[in-house]
Amino acid sequence: MLSLSSSSLGLAVLLLAGADPHVHGQGNLSISSDGSTLVAEFTTDQHTLFGFEGGHMTDTQRARKETVTAALTAPGALFRVGTSVTCEVSTTGVEEVSAHDNGGLGHHDEGHHDDGHHDDHDHDHDHDEHDHAEHHDDHEDHDDHRDVTIRSVFNCSGQPAIESVDVTAFDQLSDLETVNVIVLTDDQQAEEKTDRNQRTARF
Repeated sequence: MLSLSSSSLGLAVLLLAGADPHVHGQGNLSISSDGSTLVAEFTTDQHTLFGFEGGHMTDTQRARKETVTAALTAPGALFRVGTSVTCEVSTTGVEEVSAHDNGGLGHHDEGHHDDGHHDDHDHDHDHDEHDHAEHHDDHEDHDDHRDVTIRSVFNCSGQPAIESVDVTAFDQLSDLETVNVIVLTDDQQAEEKTDRNQRTARF
């Protein structure tokens, strides 16, 4: 049994792009391989993970985000994958996707979010434009819906075949209701839906 903490690959991104990032309580788990490299990526909205959403956080929210992120990036915290070979984690990372960037497909690294304030560059604009910019900033504060992706890359002893996926994220995230599990390898292309009553996908 291989313990993973998240999932990803280009084709999986295309399949998941149609999902509405505004919907809470839903997750996507994509698992793909390239030879002996396994890539796993778990994606859900910021509110489902942390209990809040938006680019601007209070100190309390920031501390909670750091604590939850550390817990969820631990091996096996989000899911466990049964494979035909032995795999060891190589790298793990976290990305955020804002619905305001590139139609919801723009990636943001932690700590590099635009705060939306550009007033220093607007002195030559008239008052109406200035008011519109401030209104736009306020709108972003309330409507900046973000998805969070936790990704892990694994080095395996051979080309892995995915046999099963146990979604342990349901034990960690009380607001999570469903997770779509997608497997994309050289030999496998499958999708299974899991929920709190059926947490294991078999392939």
